[in-house]
Amino acid sequence: NPHSPDFANRTATSPALFNRCTIDWFGDWSRDTMVRVATELTARIDVLDANPGRFDDRDTAQLSLASCMHKMHDAVMRTNARVRQQSGNRGTFVTPRHYLDFIQHFHALFKEKRSATNDLQRHLNGGLSKLRETTTKVDEQQAALDKKKIVLAETSRAATEMLTMIVG
Repeated sequence: NPHSPDFANRTATSPALFNRCTIDWFGDWSRDTMVRVATELTARIDVLDANPGRFDDRDTAQLSLASCMHKMHDAVMRTNARVRQQSGNRGTFVTPRHYLDFIQHFHALFKEKRSATNDLQRHLNGGLSKLRETTTKVDEQQAALDKKKIVLAETSRAATEMLTMIVG
């Protein structure tokens, strides 16, 4: 038990615990442990960038995400316990391993959705740059057309004068 006061002495005198043993954890983790595990495993997720303007700093955003993950896992555990109680203690158990899997799936889904969003944003930005380029070209052509209209009006006036002189 890591919370035991004698834990440090036992780990110092039994290095084999860290070298040759597998620990099977039977039981639940505390809220603080679950939040800390979620914080560590989601440290590479840039929550601040995903929610601009919602959080003041990165630590607050990470803690909010970790706390939300704990609350979701806790809700699943409570619902599962209620279902197990109603079915006469038959059913599944929700363990810390499920919590770790949940965090890994969240991380993978976040990366997938971020990639899809970035692709859509790149596509949208490409379309917007083409629209800006087209607008610039239309403005240039409109300016050239306005100059040609002036030349055309002068030429038309000169032609009309010439026609009037020839006819009359």
